Amino acid sequence: QGCVWEVPIPLLEPEIYTYNFIVDGVAVNDPANFKVQRDGTRFLNMVFVPGARSSVYNEAKHRGNLTTLWYDSALLGINRRMVVYTPYGYDDPKNKKVKYPVLYLLHGGGGDEEAWSSMGRAAQILDNLIEQGKAVPMIVVMPNGNPNQQAAQTLGIETSNVNLPDPAYAN
Repeated sequence: QGCVWEVPIPLLEPEIYTYNFIVDGVAVNDPANFKVQRDGTRFLNMVFVPGARSSVYNEAKHRGNLTTLWYDSALLGINRRMVVYTPYGYDDPKNKKVKYPVLYLLHGGGGDEEAWSSMGRAAQILDNLIEQGKAVPMIVVMPNGNPNQQAAQTLGIETSNVNLPDPAYAN
């Protein structure tokens, strides 16, 4: 028979919170919660506490697109991956001549090209802020800032040995 555990906690401030369970020393996700984010190589369940501050984490009425793109890095000599956000309406033929500002959004330590879209909910935040008139429609480029990686480590692609102090990488 399975056990049901319950832990009362004080009411949390509106935000996204992550958790998992430690069972016999092993981190496991909650099988009853499909909301998951990836942090490096760990997957964590998410809980959304509703409120004014966390409202931008929800899906907006009009949603943009996240596209995963590969490109050749001449400097590093490898094919690399990035994630690009385009706002709602970007692909509409009526908007072909619209010029959009571009924001380059780099992850923190231990992150990769998926960090802002998985952990940071960048697309949802941008969709909501644009819909509310608090941000202009823009393109957001989220590259992998780890020069030894072609893409997120979860893809299992081998990393390269990059000696950043080598003058060949100076630009």
